Amino acid sequence: MSYPKMDLNGVFHQNDVTDTRRRIISGYYGVSNGTDTNFIINQGGYARMFVETFMQAQHGSNGYMYRIDEISRYGHNAIASNQSFNGSVAFTSSIGGNADHNGLTITPSSNATYNFHMNVYYFNSETGSEVGFPTALTLIGVGI
Repeated sequence: MSYPKMDLNGVFHQNDVTDTRRRIISGYYGVSNGTDTNFIINQGGYARMFVETFMQAQHGSNGYMYRIDEISRYGHNAIASNQSFNGSVAFTSSIGGNADHNGLTITPSSNATYNFHMNVYYFNSETGSEVGFPTALTLIGVGI
């Protein structure tokens, strides 16, 4: 049995065949009442992406969210969810008219600023560019 290895680019290799890339995304941004905001996008088509999301409103009464999701062109599975905030989260397919771009959308019912932290696991990734997120958030880490 061989053990998984990680190279200097943050790619996790198993048996020299399967690559897993982890991205850590963090930051904050304001959302407006009734406006849909795509906060994570799988731009890789059929490949599956797993996302662990922590969200906390900067003003505590606007709520929080913790979710684990699996997203691909095939659809979406909410693996775990604990959320209490003024709004909703939904799977969105064909973002921007592209069938290979699928993700999660937040629709708030009040104006608020949310702090986000996301751990994204993407399989069979060469570059990690398959993961899309709002420009207000920042890629703060790679690896395992």
